[in-house]
Amino acid sequence: MAKLIDLNQYRMTQICDRAFKGWRKRFGGSYTPGTRFSDLDSATIRILAEPGENSAFIFYELIMGILNLGQGYQFDTLRPEARLKVVDIHFFLADLVRYELMTRIAWIETYTGSDQPLIELVSAYDASDYTRFTDPPPLSAKHPLYSVFSQKINREKDVMIRQLFRDALTVFKTTYNLP
Repeated sequence: MAKLIDLNQYRMTQICDRAFKGWRKRFGGSYTPGTRFSDLDSATIRILAEPGENSAFIFYELIMGILNLGQGYQFDTLRPEARLKVVDIHFFLADLVRYELMTRIAWIETYTGSDQPLIELVSAYDASDYTRFTDPPPLSAKHPLYSVFSQKINREKDVMIRQLFRDALTVFKTTYNLP
């Protein structure tokens, strides 16, 4: 008797294999359709949170794989609207990985999207959905700047959290003994 195949599961496995191909080579480890930022090891988080071309390319690999747009090195050959979409999603994911980093050093409690798989975050991304900007992640009450943070309006809180990224990266590297 023929074996029944769950087409949705097969499709997700194909997307996962394509999306994480470069990550498996670069970082090792195993990735599933359910992999979230919280599942990644600290060394990987550090690399992804570091601003620059290296982390951008790593995100491009993932995003382009999920959206079936080719491999990361083909980014420059994409049509302008596809390139813009990849860059927009990259900025979104870069914020989330930095929030994950800040969560691990207990600077923030939680963040929107922390419970969602990376594949889902990319697949369901909608550039016109501005609700993700309405509630910045709350700074931990234990953080020395919490009293300043708590007096700000949401837009100012968002700016303040972003201003803390560089310091958070330094603390994260020290806490996890990373280069």
